[in-house]
Order: sequence, then C-alpha cells, then structure tokens
Amino acid sequence: SFVFIGDIWKNVDIARVKKIPNVYFLGKIPYQNIPEAIKQFNVAIVPHRISELTMSMNPLKIYEYLASGVKVVSTPVEMSAECRKWVFIAHSQYEFNQLLKKCIQTKKTVLNSDLEQFLKTRDFPTVFFAVYLFRVRKSQV
Repeated sequence: SFVFIGDIWKNVDIARVKKIPNVYFLGKIPYQNIPEAIKQFNVAIVPHRISELTMSMNPLKIYEYLASGVKVVSTPVEMSAECRKWVFIAHSQYEFNQLLKKCIQTKKTVLNSDLEQFLKTRDFPTVFFAVYLFRVRKSQV
C-alpha cells in the first residue's frame, strides 16, 4: 500500500489516484505523531521530479526517515555524500520501482551505529546552514 501523509497541493488533482485500492491519503497528522507513523513504513519515498530546484534541495524528510530506521528510495536530489550511503537513489521510473520492491522484500532496518552517529551531526541548524552555503556557492558560479 501507499500511504500519503500531509496536505495535497491545491493545483494537484488526485481524483484518479484516490480510486486505486491500495492508496491512502491521511491528510495532516499532528507533528508529534509523525515519527510513530514513519516507523510503520516498510520504505519511505522522496519522488521529486528532477529540476534545477530539486537538484539544489536537501530534503529534511530524508533525515527524519533515516532517524526512524526506515529505508528511503529517492530520486537524485541534492544531499550529502555521507547521506547517500543510506539512501537508495533511483535514476529512472523503472529503477525506482525496482528499488521499492527490493526495500519491501528486505525487512531489515537501516538504522545502525554509523547512521546514528551521522544523524547526531545533522540537527536542523546544521542542515539549514549547509543548504544555505550550497545555494550561495552555486549562485556565485
């Protein structure tokens, strides 16, 4: 099943997707309940379209998913090289589907002592500052 949590953009029509029997839209949930909801996932996805914007973003969701021990399949958005060790990066729809299948079949969590140590250095101010510096440097090129 695919479970989506959070608001749907106003200009996005999900009527067709809502008819699929294994797709659920839960809407907003209280922020304090998000970690518990994520722990129920077999795999989390970050399926951004590739664009100039997505190639310069460092989604905080990836860190939240990893901190919950959930495997992450993502399109190639900007993230640190260290973070890429724990995220399955898909470069095509086919590869995205294959990685999803692989992650679902493997029940093992990604959380280990190396990942925990990495995440301890990634609080919000640190990640925000790193993204800010990346964008400033990129704009100067």
